[in-house]
Amino acid sequence: MPRPKNMTMLNHDLAAPRDRLIAQLLDSLVAIVMIIVSALLSSLSTKIGVIVATFGVWAAIFYILFADGLKGGQSYGKRIMGVCVIDATSGRPCTFIKSLLRNVSLAFLGLIDWVFIFSAKRQRLGDMLANTIVVSKKSRSNIY
Repeated sequence: MPRPKNMTMLNHDLAAPRDRLIAQLLDSLVAIVMIIVSALLSSLSTKIGVIVATFGVWAAIFYILFADGLKGGQSYGKRIMGVCVIDATSGRPCTFIKSLLRNVSLAFLGLIDWVFIFSAKRQRLGDMLANTIVVSKKSRSNIY
């Protein structure tokens, strides 16, 4: 019997583009909050203000690049949306290295990278580069 289009060879349901977009927006919000909080804190003290502001910006950048490598292949946005990033071959959760690979393309290509989410495997260019897929945790309880 042929496999439905939204299933991978690992038998996981692929995450809906809408869920992925909302998760990405939530992750962007986390990064923006980091920057805003550090900017507010930096205004309290001029002596360490530049250090605090710089730290906040770097923390936001690191979050965006490496968050998919957090526990279970889930950034905070993906955790809220019930999706996770896994290796397309092994099914193991995304690592920090794979998170960097998949998100660096998004940083450089932006919306162009997102166009590819409408392919059969719903992989952005970054997913193809890192050999990852984004799957729904809602329908599968055996994902890490």
